[in-house]
Amino acid sequence: MLGIKNWFPLKAKTLDELVNLVRKEGCSSIMVEPELSAKNGRETASVGMIANFQYTLKFVSETPGGRKIVYRETNFQRFGSGRGFADAEDRGKAAIKHFLIGEERVKYLRSRLPGVALDLIGPGNRPMDDSLYDKLHKDAASAGLL
Repeated sequence: MLGIKNWFPLKAKTLDELVNLVRKEGCSSIMVEPELSAKNGRETASVGMIANFQYTLKFVSETPGGRKIVYRETNFQRFGSGRGFADAEDRGKAAIKHFLIGEERVKYLRSRLPGVALDLIGPGNRPMDDSLYDKLHKDAASAGLL
């Protein structure tokens, strides 16, 4: 048997459906990865991409048999540029807000799925640890988001 169904991930439509699938399939971990994507944008020479930027959290788990379970949650959008100076503060606040939402989701999932390892992926594609969470909270306080 080739295990063809393992090539296609199970896609959850809601966070609660993800919780149910993780329980049902016996998964042992979930990674929460913040994603940023530009929708309907135009590339410029001066400020990079000008677009509606979508801030999405991607939740990924894997069954003991190797099949992935994926859930994506778009939390908010921001219109702006990719590297312009005029909206640099908004870009910074949006990134902080995105990670704060990710932290909330991880706490929620920990309460619903005790015993399942949960990691919010931070800068450098590594899991957030206490020092990174402390820095996030300091940055959020200085940006007026807490």
